[in-house]
Amino acid sequence: MTQNRLLWIFAALCCLALAVPAAGASLANPEFAETPVITTTFDQVNPVISGDNIAWQDYRNKSWGCPAAQNCLAGDVYVKNLVSGTESRMPPGGAGYTSAPTVYFSGGGNRATGTAVISGPVSKVTVTAGGSGYTSAPTVTFSGGGGGTGATGTATITGGVVTGVTITSGGSGYSSAPTVTFSGGGGTGAAGTATISGIVTGVNITSGGIGNAAVPTVTFSSGGGAGAAATAIVSGGVVTGVTVTNGGSNYSSAPSVSFSWYGGATGTAVVSNGIVTGVNITSGGANYTSSPAVIFSGGGSSGVTATASVSGGAVSAVTITPNAMDPDMDGNLVAWRNWANGKIVVRNLSTGVQQHTSSQASDPNNFKQMTTPAVSGNIIVWTDYRASSDYGDIYMRDLGQPAEAPVSLASTDTSIPVTKKDKRNPDIDGNIVVWEDMRNAYQDANGWWHNPDIYMKNLTTGVEQAVTTDMGDQYYPVVAGNRVFWSDYRNGNWDIYMYDIATGSETRLTNSSYDQSWVDVEGDLVTWKETRSGVEDIYFGRISTGGAQALTADAAAQKLPAIDGGRIVWMDNRNGNWDIFAAADVAAPVISSLSPGGTIASTSSTLSASYADGGLGVNAGTAAVTLNGSPVGGCSATAAGVSCPVTGL
Repeated sequence: MTQNRLLWIFAALCCLALAVPAAGASLANPEFAETPVITTTFDQVNPVISGDNIAWQDYRNKSWGCPAAQNCLAGDVYVKNLVSGTESRMPPGGAGYTSAPTVYFSGGGNRATGTAVISGPVSKVTVTAGGSGYTSAPTVTFSGGGGGTGATGTATITGGVVTGVTITSGGSGYSSAPTVTFSGGGGTGAAGTATISGIVTGVNITSGGIGNAAVPTVTFSSGGGAGAAATAIVSGGVVTGVTVTNGGSNYSSAPSVSFSWYGGATGTAVVSNGIVTGVNITSGGANYTSSPAVIFSGGGSSGVTATASVSGGAVSAVTITPNAMDPDMDGNLVAWRNWANGKIVVRNLSTGVQQHTSSQASDPNNFKQMTTPAVSGNIIVWTDYRASSDYGDIYMRDLGQPAEAPVSLASTDTSIPVTKKDKRNPDIDGNIVVWEDMRNAYQDANGWWHNPDIYMKNLTTGVEQAVTTDMGDQYYPVVAGNRVFWSDYRNGNWDIYMYDIATGSETRLTNSSYDQSWVDVEGDLVTWKETRSGVEDIYFGRISTGGAQALTADAAAQKLPAIDGGRIVWMDNRNGNWDIFAAADVAAPVISSLSPGGTIASTSSTLSASYADGGLGVNAGTAAVTLNGSPVGGCSATAAGVSCPVTGL
C-alpha cells in the first residue's frame, strides 16, 4: 500500500524545509512511544512501512542542487528494520544486467575549438520593406558577403512598391549574406535581405586543445543546412587541422563546430546479481581538467549512473550515483522508480534479487516513463507513460508471470480527448487496484484542471468502476481490504472519505473546516495529515468509533503518515530538515471485563479480557493481566482483546 507523493516532493523540500526548527517537539498522545528512525543533516522523505521494516527516499549521498535538472528529484532508497536496527541502502546500480556493460568516459579535458567556413551563391532575396513611389524597377546591388562576387537580380514592382526580387545569377564564393540595396526607379525606402546556399569548405582551428588520446569527432550544428562532415588531424594530442569530407548543402550561415575529447581513461564494470556495483579503472588516462561523463552501454539492461573522480589529471575512481525515488513496500518486496531509465525496480529483501517490472525499452525523451509504484503481495502496479508523455495508463506486473499487463488504458480509448486521458497514482491491496482518473475533468477560466475522480478495478473479475464521480477534486486513493479511502475537496477544504466496496456506500470520515489529507489505513485505524494547529500534524482515528486524536504536537511540520503493524511513521521537520520518525502504541490496555470469572477451571484453555485502549488498539509487547493479585505471564494484546495461554496461569 502506498501514498504516491511525487507531485508533492519538490515543493516540500524547496520551501517547507526552511521552517524554523521547533523547540521541545513532542507527541500529543502519551499512549505512544516515539522512535526517531533516521535523523541526519540531509533530507529523508516519503516513508512507507510494512511489518518491522521502513523504507524511505534519502538524500545523504546527493544534494538537491544537482546540475542535471531531470535528475534533481532522485536520491537513494533506504530500508531499516525497527527491531534489529539494521539499515541498508538499496543498490542503485540498475537491474537485470546479464553481462558487464561497456564503460566509456566522455569529455573532461581541454577540447579543440574552431569556426566553420562556408561558400556558396545567393539563393534568394526577402523584401523586408517595399518602399513607395517606384515608377520603374530599381537596380538591385549585392555587396560584401565575405568575398563573394557575381550575384545579380531584378526587382518586381506593383503599384509603386517593390514586391520581390528574381535572382538572375547567384554568383559564387559568398561566406555570409551580402548586403542588398535598391537604387533608382523613381522611389525610395525599399529594403531586403539576401540568403545564401553554401557548403562547408573548411574549419579554422582557434584552439587545438590538449592531450587528445584519440582523434576527436567533428560535429557541425545549426547554420540552416545539413550533411557536412569532417575528420580532425591530430599531432601530439593537439588538433592541427580538419579535412572536410562532405560539404553538406543549403547552409545560410556558418554552422557551429564542436570537437569531442578523449583523455584515454578506460574501465570495466563490475556486475553482481544483475546490478552494476562498481567500475574498475584499467587506465586513468591523462590531461583531464574536469571529471568526464561516465557512460554505460550494453550488458542487456540500463539504469545505472555514475560520476568519475579525477586526481592529477587522471581518472582515479568511479562512484555509482543515486537515481531512485518514490518507494513502496509490502512484506519482503521493495519497489521504486529509477529516474535514470524511467523504469520501476523491485527488490526482494530476502533473496537480494533485483529486477525491472517491465521489459519495455527505455525512452531517453520521456524521463517520467514509469512512476508511483505500489506493492501488494507479489504484484506491483504503477503509472505508465509509454503511450504518451502527456497522460498515464495503469500497468501491473505479477512477479509470478513473465511480463507486465495493462490494468486500465486511456491510450486506446478514442472517445476520451488527450487532455482527459490521464490515469495516475495507483494503489493496490489484494485484487483491488485504485487510481486517480481525469476522464470527467474540466478546465476553469484560469486554465487549471479540476475533478479527478477515483476509479477501481477488480483484477479477479476484470470489472472497472467509478468509486466517486463528485464534481470536487479527489486525490491520492488508498485501498485497504474492501474499502477505498481518498483526499476530497468537495466541501471547500480537504476531507477524508471512504467507499465500502461491498455495500457501495460512501462515508465522510472527517468533518471540520481544517484540511485533512494524505490518508493511510490499517484495519479499523486511519491516519492522516491535519492543519488545525496552524501547521501540519499527524492525526489518527478509528473507522468504527469515529473521532480524531492528534499524534504529534509541535511547531514544525509533520507529513505523509503511513501505518502498519500498529506503528505510524511520518516525515518530520522539527530539526530543520526532513527526518523520519515512528510511533508505536505501547501502553497496556485497561481491563474492563474478565472471562471466565472466579476460579479458573483446569479445562479452560485461555484467560480472555476485553479492554479500552486510548491509542491504536494494537499494543506492542505483552498485556499486563493479573489473576487474584498475581501477574499472568505470556499474555498478548490484539485488536480483538487480550489472550493468555493456560500455561501462564
